[in-house]
Parts: sequence; structure tokens; C-alpha cells
Amino acid sequence: MNDATTGSAAATSRPGHRAVLIGASNLTRGMATALQTVQTIWQPPVEMLVAAGLGRSYGLTSRILGRSLPSILSCGLWDALEKGPPLPTTALLTDVGNDLLYGASVKQLVRWVTTCIERLLPACNPIVLARLPLDSLARLGDFKYAMMRRLLFPGSRLTREQTVARAAEVDFQVAELAEKHGILTVQPAIDWYGFDPIHIRRSYYGTAWPCLLQGWDPEKELSSVKTSWLQRWRLCFQRPLQRHFFGKRQIRNQPSVFFLGGSTVSFY
Repeated sequence: MNDATTGSAAATSRPGHRAVLIGASNLTRGMATALQTVQTIWQPPVEMLVAAGLGRSYGLTSRILGRSLPSILSCGLWDALEKGPPLPTTALLTDVGNDLLYGASVKQLVRWVTTCIERLLPACNPIVLARLPLDSLARLGDFKYAMMRRLLFPGSRLTREQTVARAAEVDFQVAELAEKHGILTVQPAIDWYGFDPIHIRRSYYGTAWPCLLQGWDPEKELSSVKTSWLQRWRLCFQRPLQRHFFGKRQIRNQPSVFFLGGSTVSFY
């Protein structure tokens, strides 16, 4: 993997492609693999714009362990995308479903995803949408579901049956939305998930991320990339353009990660 540095260094040359990645915990946990896979699809330098974060919400402010992030819809990614120089741009939307356990209705969540897609369509082609891991959720028992809900979404009171039913309805509606707009969809493989039914196992990152990103260039054969624990750790905890940490507003200039090949990453 190309080494990445943080700071304010400038890219050595103008990027030839822009990649937009939107998601929550799965994107955050697999960040190193996802970014390296992007750079195997497009010749560096690539400009990568990322809206992610553990527990990130499409339409609500999310708070975890003292850290607060704006919703994906209200973050700085859209301003950066609008004001950036014209470039061939592709996009990936992942982790659709968290908001159900934050209390959002199916209608609200689908509307938020619709708004994201409508904002991406003028600038991005192709757009890929990862569908919900319904097969993994279906094999989840009541006791295990209760444990996972208390751990990951302690404020939720949805039953397993309610969660599975609403997730299925969201998946159905976003699939229809994708078909309407000519957006590619990817069905997660059940093998990607283990005890945790919604987070991809680390041992499958090298399989999952090439699969999720293959639609950007179907003719290119993508292989698994290798990342170190240090690379994963550094990218997982990058600070975005704006957040609140224990009530204090923090700002970090973007891009904040610079690869040796000239690719940059901006977090929002």
C-alpha cells in the first residue's frame, strides 16, 4: 500500500479523478482498504472525498463517546463537491440503515438517501449503492439482537421483527430508487458477516471492498490489497472538517491525508 501522511502538504500534481465515499461504521472500519482499492481502480493522483464515521447518520447529528458529527446531508462534502474543479467523479453510498435504530422512519430514511442521490447525480457517474445485509439480519436471533442493539444503539427500543421488517422495506425502496436513476447496486454477501450482523469482518475487507467498488470500472479486475494495522488505525481516526468533541467545536483543514502518489483524502 502507498504510504499516507497527514498534515498540510500539497499534492504533487492535479488529480485526474475524484471519488466520493459515503457511509458510516463499515466505511470507517474498512477505510484503509477502501482508499487503497480506489487507487487501484484509477491511476493516482485521485481526489477522495469521504463522509463517514462510527454511527454516522444520513439525516441526524450522531454522538458517540463524546464526539458529535453533523449528518451526512449537512456536512461539508456537498460544498466541496460543488466548488471543486471539474473532474470525472464516481460515488459509493454504503451503510444505509443505521438511522432506523436511531428512530428514523422508513419514509425519512429513504427521503434522506434520495436527497443524497439527487445531489450526486449531476456530478457523479457511475454511482454505486450498497444494499442492506438482509440475509445476515435474517439469521439473527432475539437474544443476540438484544445484545447488539444495547451495545450499538442503546437508545433504540425496536424489536428484532420491527428492525428486520423496516430494513427490508428500506432496501426495497432504495433498490427501486436506484433502478429509477440508473444507479448500480451491490448485494452484500452473507459470508462477509459473522457474530456482528451489520459490520463486515476484517478478514473479508479484501473481498468486500473490491466487490463494492467494482461497478466503478467493471472491466478492471480488482484484487485484494494489503494494509497494516498502523495504516488502518491512522485512517480510522482521522478528524473531519468539522465536529464537536465533548461540546467543543473542532475544525480541521482538508484534505488531511496525502499519499505518496499524489492522491489526497478529505474527511467531512
